[in-house]
Formats: sequence, C-alpha cells, structure tokens
Amino acid sequence: TLKQSGSFYQISGLKGNAKLISELISLFPDVTSLSLANNQLISLQPLVPSLKILPSLTSLDLRSNPIHNPGPLAELSQLTFLNIENTGIPNIGPQDLKVLMARETSKGRKYKIS
Repeated sequence: TLKQSGSFYQISGLKGNAKLISELISLFPDVTSLSLANNQLISLQPLVPSLKILPSLTSLDLRSNPIHNPGPLAELSQLTFLNIENTGIPNIGPQDLKVLMARETSKGRKYKIS
C-alpha cells in the first residue's frame, strides 16, 4: 500500500520486499517524511542507496520491523527524526545514538529513539 499526503509517504504491507520498497522510494524524490512501518524489513542495507539520494528526507519511521542491524542508518546524515520503536534493534543509549548517526546530536537535531 502506498499513501501520500504532501511530501509524506507511507509504504506498507510489502512483507519484507526491500527491492520493491527501494524502487518505490526512488519514484518520489521530494519526500521529506517516510514511513516504512510494519513491512517486515530485516535488513536496511538494500534501502540505503535509495534513501541516501533523497535530499529532503528528514523523517524516517521504521517501527515494527524486525531489524537487527542499525549500522546502515549511519549513512543517512540528513535525518532529524528516526522511529525504531518495536524493532529488533537493542537498547540505544546516547553514546550508541552518536555512533549510529555518525555525528554529534548537539547540532540542533532531534531524534526519537524508542
């Protein structure tokens, strides 16, 4: 399912099909907020190339996906909001967040890590 409201896009129900999700993402270069919640995503690696070329993407919702490796998120330096609630990503503390996002949090950006 694909829903759009302005520059917000929600992709759901694709049952772990990262390739199709990646193709859909690339069709919307103006997206600022993207929800990929409840897609049964296990790995973010296939999505990162498509997400990196979205210069306006600042908000990413990954909740309720069985993701275990947050490492690829470090490549998404444009993010100011990230929801990883109910994922397989273990507890994330302030130091982990600093490493994960590969930059200081003192740049005025806010992150939601659940």
